[in-house]
Amino acid sequence: MNVKNSKKYLIFLIIIVTGIFMIIYNPLLHGYLPIFNDIGADTYNQNYVTNIYIRSQLSHGNIFNYDLNYGLGTNSFNLLYLNLFQLIYYFVPTAYMGLAMAFGSYLCVLFSAIFSFYIFKYFKMEDHASVICGILWAFSGFI
Repeated sequence: MNVKNSKKYLIFLIIIVTGIFMIIYNPLLHGYLPIFNDIGADTYNQNYVTNIYIRSQLSHGNIFNYDLNYGLGTNSFNLLYLNLFQLIYYFVPTAYMGLAMAFGSYLCVLFSAIFSFYIFKYFKMEDHASVICGILWAFSGFI
């Protein structure tokens, strides 16, 4: 494996993934709330509000908060919110929660593309094929 040539392809992969991400998250370029508006609007109507709520609970020191707003009652800060790329949400001010959510999503997509690139390189695929596979995996919906 030619390391110098692979670095060129890796930089190309990062540029392409960043460009595609900016197209998908187009409101980030125009100063609007940078949240992906999916069909069910879960990101804006549920996740955004939940992340702000958990952020406010953590800022008050309530890590184990029993909340009756979730069904019959549950701990509002469960293991689903310990995703590596979501940890940034809990350290930014609530005014920047939308930007933090976009940045966390970008990191998830970028690391998925880079990891896929190296996995396909490990299986002795060509550099250009590894870039294409990394892009396809990063935006496939499985991350």
